[in-house]
Amino acid sequence: SGADITLNENGQFSKVLKKGAELTIQLQAETPIEKQIKKPAKEQLFQILSGQISITSKDESKQTFHTGDFFVLPKGFKGEWKSEGHGLVKYLTVGQTS
Repeated sequence: SGADITLNENGQFSKVLKKGAELTIQLQAETPIEKQIKKPAKEQLFQILSGQISITSKDESKQTFHTGDFFVLPKGFKGEWKSEGHGLVKYLTVGQTS
């Protein structure tokens, strides 16, 4: 529901739900935002819990994902991120443990 989510000064929230030897699962939330993805550190799997996220690659191809959708941002991806929703946009991320 988002009742326990407190956003930082940038309008974002992140909480590690499970950190294993190989994978880390995080709950993330943010107010709707547009930002550039300039330096993705690693490949990540996303599941959208509420709202929608549009990803536009450098070659201008755009994909929009909605509540319940999964998508992967590959290592080295650069482009634009746009999240939209009523209040908070919430999603899970799964990535390699650092």
